[in-house]
Amino acid sequence: MNWVTSAYRPVDTDVNRDIYEFCVKEMFQMEGPPKWAVAMRANWVWTKRGEWEQQPQPSSRTASFLKRARYDTLNEAMRAGELAAEHLDD
Repeated sequence: MNWVTSAYRPVDTDVNRDIYEFCVKEMFQMEGPPKWAVAMRANWVWTKRGEWEQQPQPSSRTASFLKRARYDTLNEAMRAGELAAEHLDD
């Protein structure tokens, strides 16, 4: 299940507006229940550190990466998505 949202600058003249679209999506795990990610484009995720990080290929995702880039609940991920929207230009 995915939720897609968009955030635009007040005066948006950027022809690459799609860069400002991101989604909160359910991510199935090898073990345990699904987790949630705030993702932008194909390979960027919003981390618990409050920054966008490039997401590695599935086989290269470490436990450390998953801990900082996955959220346990949809509500937690949605709150993180609100913060991410404020930092799309970072």
